[in-house]
Amino acid sequence: MPPPLRQCDFGLTHFALQVQGIHDIYQRLAAAGVRFNCPPQNLRPGVWATYLKDPEGNTVELVQYDKQG
Repeated sequence: MPPPLRQCDFGLTHFALQVQGIHDIYQRLAAAGVRFNCPPQNLRPGVWATYLKDPEGNTVELVQYDKQG
């Protein structure tokens, strides 16, 4: 079996869902037992993201783009 893909490798390593209210969503899902890599991180001004594992072990990114200007 080949080694698992890293997030930076070519191919499907994860998919992203654009959300609003990422901090509330994170709190709700974490309280329900969802496994996250970390709390939402501020990647750059106006962009927040975190990764979670779905029940089958797939990686899902939650990303929020704050309104600018």
